Parts: sequence; structure tokens; C-alpha cells
Amino acid sequence: TIQLTKSTNGGVTWSAPSTVTTAQQPNTPIRGSDQFRFFAILSAAVDPNNGALYVAWTDNRNFATNGTDVVYVKSTNGGTSWGPVTRLSHDPTGLVRDHITPMITVGADSKVHAFWLDRRLDAANHLFDDCRRSRRRLGEIKRAKHNMCSHRHRQVRQRLKSRKIGPFQLRF
Repeated sequence: TIQLTKSTNGGVTWSAPSTVTTAQQPNTPIRGSDQFRFFAILSAAVDPNNGALYVAWTDNRNFATNGTDVVYVKSTNGGTSWGPVTRLSHDPTGLVRDHITPMITVGADSKVHAFWLDRRLDAANHLFDDCRRSRRRLGEIKRAKHNMCSHRHRQVRQRLKSRKIGPFQLRF
């Protein structure tokens, strides 16, 4: 379960935890052939213009049909309610390729920037041989194309490190 607590006084006190959604934690290792342990972490961001909250994580809810996936939820009312769990990656469903470790931030233009590791180019679904990035207004019907990462991933990582999520704290 992903929960949210909120402070309105600079962190002196915090609200009781409220449920954001239920996450399906991936196995560790994700695949029997993987040689690493895996634990999903949350990434959260706040839209600087309208206060919308975003939470992204690695999830196994469609493991049999899509593999391990990267998903997000959005709240437009300060975390009182949340939209449906939605895939960040928009490669074809029904093709078992793992995606892990999403990181998100929201730009001054209210576009959500997302970055994750991806196995879509490996037919054996063994190597994380790719990373993907996406820049779009999440929730729009027309999805923006996402691209393989290049040298720009360093700039995205710097932006993610400096992003504060305001008076919110999220946890599994």
C-alpha cells in the first residue's frame, strides 16, 4: 500500500497516513535469471502551477502479460483522491518486457518528465539495455512519443535531484 502524510506547518506535525493506492511489489530478483536484488522505490512530484501530485513506481499488476511495469497515479486535490493506476511506458501491451525504476519531475510548463530503465529491445527480456524518457502532459488522450536516453539523462537526473515535493511525504 502506498500512503501519503501531509504537513501544513513546515513538518512540525504530520497528518495520519491516507491510502494513495495499492502497489504490486515486484519479486526480487524480478526474473529467476536476474543476478541482482530489486526493491521498488517511489518517485513523486508536484506541478508548480496547479499543485497536482504525481507518484510513480515499479509494479507487477500485469506481470504475466506485460512484465514488470512503470506506473503512476495523479491527484488534483492535494491527495484527497487519486486517479487510476496508469502505465508510464506505452510500448505494446501483451509483450512481456520489464521496465523499472521510474523517476518523475514536473516542469514549469506543467509537463511531466519521466525516466526509467527498460528491457524492450531484448527479446529474451534479460538485459536492461535501454533507458526511456518521456515528456508530456500525463492524462492527455494523445500520448507523446518517448525516446531512448542520450547524454540528456544527466540533465534529467540533476533536475530530479533538485525537485522538492513540498509538504508531502510518501511511503510504501
